[in-house]
Amino acid sequence: MPRLFLPQDTLNVIDRNQIDNFHLKLNKFPRFDNEKFSFYKTEKGKTIYNDVEGFSFNNLNFDKLANNILSSSKLLFPNFNHIENLDIDWRIAIGLGTESVYETSISLHPIYGFPYIPGQAVKGITRSWVIQEYFNSNEKDAYKNSTFCHLFGCPKESILGKEFQGSLVFFDAYPIEKPNLKIDVMNPHYSPYYSDNSNTKPPADYYNPVPIFFITVENTKYQFIIGINFKHNLNGQIGEISGSLFELGTKFLIDALTQKGIGAKTATGYGYFKKR
Repeated sequence: MPRLFLPQDTLNVIDRNQIDNFHLKLNKFPRFDNEKFSFYKTEKGKTIYNDVEGFSFNNLNFDKLANNILSSSKLLFPNFNHIENLDIDWRIAIGLGTESVYETSISLHPIYGFPYIPGQAVKGITRSWVIQEYFNSNEKDAYKNSTFCHLFGCPKESILGKEFQGSLVFFDAYPIEKPNLKIDVMNPHYSPYYSDNSNTKPPADYYNPVPIFFITVENTKYQFIIGINFKHNLNGQIGEISGSLFELGTKFLIDALTQKGIGAKTATGYGYFKKR
């Protein structure tokens, strides 16, 4: 049976099966099984344990949480927008490669425990989308556009001639309903080749694939919020698209989520949103 590396007095008072915070259960009470930490195991087609799928999140009121975030956003930025008409097209994998005791990871809120999308990731894919779509993937060309610099910020070597912090603020994206967690799997076929330091093993098809499980989210609605101060909401233009910084930011965010995707494995269909 899998072991838990915890003090015995802790194990005596806490029943792992009763933990209602997914972040706490997954990362602070991990199972140690067969020389590695694991959250999912099967044998001969039978599930031995699954710590992910079916997690209830019953201790959280997502409607109330979403309304609280909106109220806070309004206080910080009277000029703000929240986008709720986007649904996950299939599945998303956020934070797959971040540090973890497992082989893979997922971004979980440190207090509430649900899977969320960090604001820096939302800003990053929006910025990347604009550079790719309007500046032919050339970041230096983007720095020659003052609207881009006012939206996302830029270094000293830009059209503004100084380091500049972007005016558009991207909030963390939280689910507005109970998240639906799903286990997915990667099957690397050439593990001996990748781990061979002697450079003698070929990437051959006769190696046995080694399944690596990871956690995704599907069929879950997220709330995306952006904000800007009135005094910073200038008019600008990128390509043939013009409008206020706030209008441009909203458009670029929706375009990035629906056409570029966010998180890991977007090349294989993960991370895309669709308009409802």
